[in-house]
This record gives sequence, C-alpha cells and structure tokens, in this order.
Amino acid sequence: MMIEVNITDDIREIIKTQTGIIIRDERLLDLEIVLQSRFIKNKMTPDEYLEFLKNNYNEIIILASNFTIQETSFYRNKAHFDRLKFRILPDLLEKKQMEKKKEILILSAGCATGEEPYTIAMILFDLIHDMEDWDIRIIGTDINVDVLDFARRGVYTKYKLRNIDTWYIDRFFIKGEEKANPLFKLKSGIKNMIEFKQCNLIREPFELSDLCNVDIILCENVIIYFNHESIQRLIVNFYNILRDRGFLFLGYSETLNLVEHKFMLSWWQDSFAYQKFEDAHGEKSSSIPLYTESKKKTDLPEELVSLYNKSYEEMIYLLIKSCDEKNIDNCIVILETLETSTIKTDESFYIIKAEYLLTRKKYIDAANACRKSISVNPYFIDAHIMLGYIYLEINMLESAEFEFKTSLYIDKTSILAWYFYALYNKKAGDEIKYNECIKKAYKLYSGNNYKFKSALFPLNKTARQEISDIIMQTGTL
Repeated sequence: MMIEVNITDDIREIIKTQTGIIIRDERLLDLEIVLQSRFIKNKMTPDEYLEFLKNNYNEIIILASNFTIQETSFYRNKAHFDRLKFRILPDLLEKKQMEKKKEILILSAGCATGEEPYTIAMILFDLIHDMEDWDIRIIGTDINVDVLDFARRGVYTKYKLRNIDTWYIDRFFIKGEEKANPLFKLKSGIKNMIEFKQCNLIREPFELSDLCNVDIILCENVIIYFNHESIQRLIVNFYNILRDRGFLFLGYSETLNLVEHKFMLSWWQDSFAYQKFEDAHGEKSSSIPLYTESKKKTDLPEELVSLYNKSYEEMIYLLIKSCDEKNIDNCIVILETLETSTIKTDESFYIIKAEYLLTRKKYIDAANACRKSISVNPYFIDAHIMLGYIYLEINMLESAEFEFKTSLYIDKTSILAWYFYALYNKKAGDEIKYNECIKKAYKLYSGNNYKFKSALFPLNKTARQEISDIIMQTGTL
C-alpha cells in the first residue's frame, strides 16, 4: 500500500507537535515501515488512519516511541553518578538533616527501562542508614508505556548490570536459576522506592507541574530529539519545579547554550550539571578557552589580512583549508576572529573548533564544542561521531556507545559512523562485532566510489587516509 507524501508529512507534523520528536527525512523509510504495520494493525487505509491519529493521543505515542533510542544500563554516565554519590547526595543529606526535613524528591525524566532511577535508589540506600526515617520519592517518567511496564518488573540481563559493583548486585538483586543467561530481579526494597508514570515532557500544561521543590532532575539523552521551541519550554518548566540550589543533569551530548535559561553551569571533575540559584540572574557558560597564542596580523598571509571583510561562508572555507598541521597558526587566527566577532556561527564552526581542540588533546573542551554543535543542530552526525570518538579516547565507553548508536540512528549509511562504532566494539572486547561493523563500513565505502560522505570530520587528511586504509585492509578480509 503506497503512502502519499502529504499524508506522511502530516503524520510527521502531528508527532512533532504532540511529542516534540522530530523525524528527519533520513528516517522517512523507517516511518513508512512503521505506518504500514499500524495500518494493518488498525485495519485502516492511510486516509482513515490520518483522521484516526488526529484524535488518538495514545496512537501518536506508539508512533513516536519508534524514533527514540531506549538503550540504557545501570550506572550509565559514570561521571554523573559518581558526582551524585560522592558529592551532591552526601551534601544534600547533611543539609536536610540540619534543617530537620528528611525528605528527598528526585525526577528521572525519560527513564526508559528504569535503570537510572533504580541506580539512584541503590546509591541512596547505600548512603542512608536510617532509611525508615526518611521520606524519599524517586519518580521515573517516560512517554513509552511499554518501557515503563518493563521498568516496573525490575528484571534485567547481566549485560545491563555490567557497570555496577558485584557487591551491589549481590545486595540488591536476586539471580535467576538459568545457568547460561541468568536474569537478575531487583529486590522489593529498591523496587518500591520508585514511582513510574507516563509523561509527555513537552505537552502543555506541563504534566509534572504538580511537583515542587525537586532536589535533582536527570533528563539525559532526551532533549536531543526535540526542536528548539520544545527544549525552551521544557527547560523553563524544569527550572520552575526545582528547589533553590537544585541540579539538572543532561546527557553528555546535550547543552543549554542556545536556549534562554537561568541556570548556572557547574562542573565537578568530568561531570557537568546545571544548578538553580534564585538569587542570581543566571549566566551562560563562558566561552571555551581556546588559544594560547596567535600570529601577529602583520605575519598573516594575504588571504587572512582582511578577515572581517569576508562572509561567514568564506571564513569557514578558509578554516577548512587551514586545518592541516602546517597551517595551524592560520586556523587559530580564524577561530579567534570568529569567536570574538558578532558573526552568528553555526554547527560547522563548533565542529571545526572541536577538531582543533582534539588535536591538542583538550578532550573536555573539545567535547564541549561538540555539544555546542549538537545544540545548534541535534542531528548533525559529524558532531555525534566526534563526541563518541572523544569519549572513546578517554575510556568513557558507555557514552561513546550512545553517540555512535545515535549517529547510526541519524544515518544508517554513514561510513564513518560504522567505522567508529567498530572501534568502540574493538575496545569493548567484541572482535566479532568489530569485524561486522568494519565490513559494513567497507561495503558502504566501496558503494560510494571510495569517498566519505562526511565533509567536516575528520578534516585532517592524514587521519582520513588512515581510516581509509583500515577500512580497505580489514573490510576485505
């Protein structure tokens, strides 16, 4: 059954309006496959289904749920959980005890199959020795009712538990009897600490507006799917329900740099979070420190002397030309010029800036530049691939895996996404998966006349040639 283009576009618009989730052109085939199954399930023609969809919110949620990544695990984003365990929660508990208010409210927004709120519960159980004297509420929300049902069961594979200590597993889980692939069931003491509820985060009026004085909000790898307007509304709503000095955690590839907000950016080791201060006006995070020195203008080549007279596109072109090591001084000058000018930059500027920082092994700064690029364009695949590579370099494998899977979610035919996902699998010790991904990269590479689709990462010609050589050598074995 053929689907008319205007019907598909109408359905995409309904999904975006009702859930904030954007389905890009690259996912149109996936949308059509999902729609065909829903037509059959509901025994409707495309026209009938479109009218049905306009008045059936639950059906919209079913469609939207096919276009988010539900991959998660216990103690994912280790830096964030370490910060909660060793810094934020101990300070919060001490403050509550001093105030004689032994109550805590934590929100895990977009919790998928429940690993995040359950991890928080285990940490709190570990920190609090008089648990019966405390009023603890941990709320896990998601738009997808199926994953919430899974979360409520509290039964997980060993793979999902790979990041937590054996002591936690022995203390909080009951191991199944199956010898080959045992399942692990959470004990009731932890399960009962979580309240799960379906929630559409961008629907107005805000479905969580009944909450107040929330101590901590975790909303990781969620806003990446939303448009700018939806993110703006959500961040204002989060700010309103947080208590003073409360924290908002986002995913490593998400930032608030390009929306209006009153939060203050707060760092602790490799973990960043946004903190609410009612007595402050809030500030944007400061510019990433880039340059230690640059050439004097009198030493510049002729094409760089009058940079301020050039268009943004011309400057980006010069920047791309200057990214090889022999022209690095020119690269610094152009980056500095754009950084300090009033010219509006886009995702291209930030990804080039990130690669410059990466060559200097300034991993955190490079990651921040990638996040800025993603905040301009959440579907900019080069930024996700580079961010994943940065995480791979600093052994944050969980975050690297997410970025590479996100890249493949954006474009299944990306040669570099498959190549870097192969590197992740090799580092994770999965040689079979490594070879499968390299062969996939080779098939796409040869089918594209041995050219990369990506134009901006990596810009370094030597790095591109090395990637090409590996794909050619390994992919043909």
